[in-house]
Amino acid sequence: MQNRNKIDLQKVQNDDRRAAYRRPQTQAHRLSIVARTRSGEEFFGTFEDLSVGGASAKFAVNERAMRPGDTVTLIISSLTRPAKVISQARVICSSDSPGGRLCGFQFTEPAALLKQIDSFYARFFNRRKSQRVGVPLDKKIIVQLLMTLA
Repeated sequence: MQNRNKIDLQKVQNDDRRAAYRRPQTQAHRLSIVARTRSGEEFFGTFEDLSVGGASAKFAVNERAMRPGDTVTLIISSLTRPAKVISQARVICSSDSPGGRLCGFQFTEPAALLKQIDSFYARFFNRRKSQRVGVPLDKKIIVQLLMTLA
């Protein structure tokens, strides 16, 4: 029992948590992202993260270009694929970062987004190193917690 308590588990800091569980993009399969504002301005960025819920990317823009609450159109594409994924998104956060401005987006029309994701793009929108299993919301799961006092 004592050995069990002494197991050294790898700790993942909050800042590194998302990166620790995700596959990084490779040069051979890199995606590009463009954010188009309501006024029609287009900003080219580099991905930081991507999922079916949203994305984060770094842009060479000033703070007035994209502010939290703004609505933009995100255009996601690959040099190896003619089809593009185009989705409406809301700017959730926008902050200065080394090398540009880091912006976080939440997709606002998930049904329209999912219709565009084929088998090629699916691996980018679900970039976990290992599969996650979803639990149906209409099923009950019995959980038993055991607590030991040391």
